[in-house]
Amino acid sequence: MSTLMEIGLKHHTDKAFYHKYLMMYQKLLSWEDIQSVLEIWVREGASIRMWRDYFPEARIIGVDIAQCNPIEWCEIIQADATTKEFVDTIDEVDFVIDDWSHQSDDQINAFKLLRPKTKKLYIIEDVYQEMQRGNMWVIDFFRWFAKDKQLEIIEFTRYHWDDSFSMSIVLLRKE
Repeated sequence: MSTLMEIGLKHHTDKAFYHKYLMMYQKLLSWEDIQSVLEIWVREGASIRMWRDYFPEARIIGVDIAQCNPIEWCEIIQADATTKEFVDTIDEVDFVIDDWSHQSDDQINAFKLLRPKTKKLYIIEDVYQEMQRGNMWVIDFFRWFAKDKQLEIIEFTRYHWDDSFSMSIVLLRKE
């Protein structure tokens, strides 16, 4: 079986070559039995194809506010993931990845709505954009919410390559 990084590079997802999240995800996901994945933001579908190939038996769902092309063996839904109307249309999923707007309001709204439907793991990517604007409260929100709701914050990572760029993710797992 190929590694998640190899599959990510094959499909040209920025999670592999730009952000380099996949080594951490591979380690984290090796402990989980993932049967369903929901990723917010499909775009050209590189990440959706990666998840499909890495979890060939899993149900893979991509949601995007924009119209996207179909992807074989995946469900692509055009909807706003920050709305109750969308969340009411889906079943529980094991693993959610929010890679959509990178705006704290959207990240928090999607999390509040999707957390009850998330069985195992919730990842919010690219929190750095809010941090660069000085909005550290978004991190405080996730720390507070995790403590209050028996969620474990597995990782809060911030990488610095130079003074102008950083990135971070929040990973939460149900205890």
